[in-house]
Amino acid sequence: MIEIGKSQGMRLLDDSLVELYKEGKIGKDSVISKSSDPVEILNKIEE
Repeated sequence: MIEIGKSQGMRLLDDSLVELYKEGKIGKDSVISKSSDPVEILNKIEE
C-alpha cells in the first residue's frame, strides 16, 4: 500500500521532515518533535 502511494507521489511525514532537515529548512528539534517515531528519525538524519 505505501509503495503504491509513493509511486503516485504520496510521502510519509517523516520522509518530508528528513528532507527539510537535510536542506537546512528546519532544525533537529523540529524534526524530533513532529516525528511519529523520534528514535527512527534520529537514525535517518544522522546517516
